[in-house]
Amino acid sequence: MIYVLGDKNIKSNIALIGKANELAKKFDNIVKIIFIDDKVRDYQKGYKVDETILIKTREGNLYDYEIYSKNLLSIIDEKVDLIIFPSNEVYREIAAILSIRLNSTLLTEATDLRVEENKLIGMRPSIGGDSFSEFTFKDRPYLITSKSLVYSDESTKLENYNIDEININNEKRAYDIEEVINFEQKVKDIKDADIIFAGGRGLLGEENFKELRKLASFYNGSVAGSRPTVDQGYIKVTEQVGQTGSFVKPNVYLAFGISGAIQHIAGMKDSKKIIVINNNKSSNIFKFADYAIVADANSIIRNMINILQREANS
Repeated sequence: MIYVLGDKNIKSNIALIGKANELAKKFDNIVKIIFIDDKVRDYQKGYKVDETILIKTREGNLYDYEIYSKNLLSIIDEKVDLIIFPSNEVYREIAAILSIRLNSTLLTEATDLRVEENKLIGMRPSIGGDSFSEFTFKDRPYLITSKSLVYSDESTKLENYNIDEININNEKRAYDIEEVINFEQKVKDIKDADIIFAGGRGLLGEENFKELRKLASFYNGSVAGSRPTVDQGYIKVTEQVGQTGSFVKPNVYLAFGISGAIQHIAGMKDSKKIIVINNNKSSNIFKFADYAIVADANSIIRNMINILQREANS
């Protein structure tokens, strides 16, 4: 049996389920997705799984590592082979707790999973992101955290809109919650973006990234970047695309001044359309482009802004 822990990010859920279904064929297994929440919500429906489970708890919308881990342990079947967690702040912590309580190995930030000779092999990048390591597992269940996994979309399963609700009687907390403050996320998660304007070292500075953000605003797009631009402080960690950042699949991905290191390519190569603007025609990223412009990226950005501003004022 393979469990996938569901998140609010639908694209992430689809990617993890896609890989789970691919692996299930190898193990002759079934796939279940589990959500923890206080009620049924739209993002919990319509996945190609054998069963959708909602652990229904009045505390579900208030994160508590002890409640989450206890609830999951209460329903995990002894026959489970693999548990896949989305790699976010909540589930990285839960995965570590379950790894200890189940006495199981945990592989974090996996970028690929495959089966060879009936053994599961996981791949993950090094800390620097310039190499990859492969890991094999001995004892089940295997625990994996991943931002996204490449999969072949060949599942014949129907989309499941039925949700099996499991009511949990929570133990009393060892502490009281005085106040819950919800912060609205005004910036769209780049994994949910339809169009992404990504910048690399070729933009040559913070001011040029401000111009990139201005351009993206005309299209209601999201801004992203490569690992070096995060290191330079031009973009946020949450805006990084690549093996050590996010895997994205927008309708359009515009790459300005990005050379195309393999770590970055892995995070954006599945975009529907890739447009590359770079003045170095030998850059690796051109190999993945649907449309290419050999030109100075900053000049293109400023020219596009000028044209759009004139149209808006006319």
